Amino acid sequence: MNCAQSCQAVDPEATFTEKRDGRPVPLSLCVPETGGPVSSIDIDITDDCNLACTYCFRGKSKPQSMELGVAFRAIDWLIAASRDLKSIKVTLFGGEPLLEFEKIKIVVEYGKRRARQWGKRIHFG
Repeated sequence: MNCAQSCQAVDPEATFTEKRDGRPVPLSLCVPETGGPVSSIDIDITDDCNLACTYCFRGKSKPQSMELGVAFRAIDWLIAASRDLKSIKVTLFGGEPLLEFEKIKIVVEYGKRRARQWGKRIHFG
């Protein structure tokens, strides 16, 4: 599966909305009005892990993975919240994010495309 297949129901030109009180709110209104621009976010792509470290802060709960749409909205939010910054960064975090490598490839492809549409550079780590 690639980004185009995953985004079939998502208009790549759209500005995503979030819901407040059951009503859609434009993404631009979800960006803080005070403070400086946001230059980076962490996306917890999964909390699943293939190790069993005794010191892990994640605990032993049932592993969950982020839905692609949530990751896409997070990237769109970062682009909006970065205002006029030309360079932004996304850190892929989790239990062991590489357990979701196929999903990561889709998210990176989406992020690069959206950043390019807005004249920004996006870095993933």
